[in-house]
Amino acid sequence: MNYLLLLGGLLLAQMVQGQQRSKQDLIKDLTYLNEAVIKGHPINYHPDTSVHLQSVVDAAMQLAVDSLSALDYALWIKKGLCQIGCVHTYIKSNPMPPFAVKKRAFIPLAAYPSEAGLLITACADATKVGQLIQTINGVPAAAISRYYQALRASDGATTALSKEYFHRFSSLLLSKYLNTPDSFSIQTNKGTFLLKGKDKTFRYTAAPLPTPALLSN
Repeated sequence: MNYLLLLGGLLLAQMVQGQQRSKQDLIKDLTYLNEAVIKGHPINYHPDTSVHLQSVVDAAMQLAVDSLSALDYALWIKKGLCQIGCVHTYIKSNPMPPFAVKKRAFIPLAAYPSEAGLLITACADATKVGQLIQTINGVPAAAISRYYQALRASDGATTALSKEYFHRFSSLLLSKYLNTPDSFSIQTNKGTFLLKGKDKTFRYTAAPLPTPALLSN
């Protein structure tokens, strides 16, 4: 049985890509989500179990900004979902419209997040496969990895599924983070190279990583 948390009351349904949402709206949504988990999620049915998202709500309250981008807002909600530690709990249908930009320029590579950097698993320039990205357009790879560390919930509140989700959609996610530039200057452990942005996301065809992650259930 899949436990799909009903998030109909969330303001996500009113969001439009590119619009800013207020910090107070985020706190309201996270508070609603927290109450739904406490009162209605099966993970709390056992009398000895108590799962809640108060730490995420508290962290949102400490934000130094008054508004957030649509992407930032959505990732905060995902952070709450990841806190539950249940692979069956997710937003089944994204209520936000598709990612829209005036220009479409996506990085033509796939990368897997690791402690050492972003490992290139596939690339338009095949000679770069296996290299570790340290920065992209001057932005540290570690900062990008941290930003996307809560993409999908995994059982036990691990980051395994988030990492594989990032890997699968890294061309899109990296480009979103960098605001879809026309080109990407990439510094790796082997040197620096330049990739031109493409009008379609890059689909990786690399062999599975040695440590597989659950993609669906």
